[in-house]
Amino acid sequence: MLWFSRASAPVKLDIADTLLKLREATPLRPLRGSHRGVYVLLKDPQLLFGLQDFLRRTGCVAEQRRSDELQVYVPDAPNQEQERREVSVYLASWQAANPGAEASIVDEESAQA
Repeated sequence: MLWFSRASAPVKLDIADTLLKLREATPLRPLRGSHRGVYVLLKDPQLLFGLQDFLRRTGCVAEQRRSDELQVYVPDAPNQEQERREVSVYLASWQAANPGAEASIVDEESAQA
């Protein structure tokens, strides 16, 4: 805990809570480089929020684009190829933990169709 002093009274700052709020407020854009993220299409839209939560816990920025699609960024990926490889590994891990779940990376043109 840190204390912040104003003219009237000290105010207690909770750094952990502040950092959590900042992490949750990560904008939907690449944090490094100029890549546009990876589009992930799910066969079963009911699994979207579970996958989104899983990807966020791995440190990815994952936002819903449609009922069956996420746009995923890997903030520390130096380029699009590395980002795609990392998301591919995360998807394989998630599918292994969720038998029968199907998710795949699609190109931007397919994602916008």
